[in-house]
Amino acid sequence: MSESLKHTICALMGVEDIDDGVEVQSLWSGYGAIKRYHASSDPTKSIIVKHVALPDDVAHPRGWNTTLSHERKVRSYQVEQYWYEHYAHRCDAHCRVPRSYDRAQLRGTRPEPPRSYPELSHCHPEPCHRHPELDSGSVNEIPDQVRNDSELKVRNDKEVKVRNDAELCHCHPESPHRHPELDSGSVNEIPDQVRNDEEAKVHNDAELSRCHPELDSGSASKIPDQVRNDKELKVRNGEKVRVQNNDESSGPNDEYLMILEDLDAAGFPMRHDTLTYQQMQPCIHWLANFHVLHLNVNPKGLWEEGSYWHLDTRPNELEALDDLPLKNAAAAIDKKLKDCRYQTLVHGDAKLANFCFSEDGQRVAAVDFQYVGGGCGMKDLAYFIGSCLYEDDCERYEQAILDDYFFALSEALERLGSKVDASALESEWRALFKYAWADFHRFVKGWSPGHWKINTYSERITKEVIDELGC
Repeated sequence: MSESLKHTICALMGVEDIDDGVEVQSLWSGYGAIKRYHASSDPTKSIIVKHVALPDDVAHPRGWNTTLSHERKVRSYQVEQYWYEHYAHRCDAHCRVPRSYDRAQLRGTRPEPPRSYPELSHCHPEPCHRHPELDSGSVNEIPDQVRNDSELKVRNDKEVKVRNDAELCHCHPESPHRHPELDSGSVNEIPDQVRNDEEAKVHNDAELSRCHPELDSGSASKIPDQVRNDKELKVRNGEKVRVQNNDESSGPNDEYLMILEDLDAAGFPMRHDTLTYQQMQPCIHWLANFHVLHLNVNPKGLWEEGSYWHLDTRPNELEALDDLPLKNAAAAIDKKLKDCRYQTLVHGDAKLANFCFSEDGQRVAAVDFQYVGGGCGMKDLAYFIGSCLYEDDCERYEQAILDDYFFALSEALERLGSKVDASALESEWRALFKYAWADFHRFVKGWSPGHWKINTYSERITKEVIDELGC
């Protein structure tokens, strides 16, 4: 750690010195580490530092060492950094997320006060996007430690078989119903326009379309968010352009730094490898509240389509998929989820390992926002269930978990004074649950054909979807 960074952390903690730090977790494929630092004079004071340092050589455990894979991970850290700086402060006690120390603090200047939802009211006339109760500034916080735990099984009528999904922890990575008025200068906006900051080289249409087929539609000047903003870009018009990084103050292009509150000190010290059905409830409620809070929020600066298995970012895995009916239906499944009326922000990696629990197990906080972005809330719920339960329990608890989720969703809509029709929202999303499940199943079958999640339950759900689509 540099002396300047150490000095900054000491200032943020209000202490004179800190220890050398203890590694909480290494990041996927050697992309850095998460460390906890304690005050030398008071071990009860601690802070989390997520330091991303892009490696010279990448060793993916499943062999996906491609340029696209690297670019996706780089983009994910840019998104996570942006999330903590511009979105995280909006979350309340019902969907707790980490407090982060923003750029102003890292530069040693006075930080701006957290923004609250009322300043978005001019962009979002819907009452569900005006939350005066958040004006009090009670920003709820959590750090970003993530554990990779081993497989454990639990049996009996009241318990479920739960298994953590460390293998998928970091390999991962708009809807026509977004609010276009946000594109004209809202607080959510991040610059993705072409600027004169850094020269990018140009190649022909064929080479670009190989990586980004969405550009084949004729939008010659469009550069998608999936393309990294801080390195050489390829555009299709045959001219040189210069592009600007999302945040010029972020430091070297090969490093990203996030300084976060320590969960253990914030009242969320528990991590679980297994959960009973009853113990799953706080996570289900967290997801429902997170989705309601972000209904119709434009994901500027985040992934346009949240989740690390999003089809547009996984062309290699789709190419490797040998299930032809599913391969042929992949685009239709993706479109069904994209075109749903009710869009929100999804966590994008909502597995058990990314939830941290209070000692009594009644409250949870979520971490790891590398793949947060727009989408249907069912993507998070399906992935959460699939990351926890074996196939028998998926079958057994599916309807009960859906009922629990939509009950919490309805409560959140009422609590926040939303005028969104809870019945209409539930009707649409409940019908899309199996599509969200099939969407992730498509990724897993292409990414790791022998994965434990490829089971009879997933195959049955996916077949129902394919038959329903008529593919």
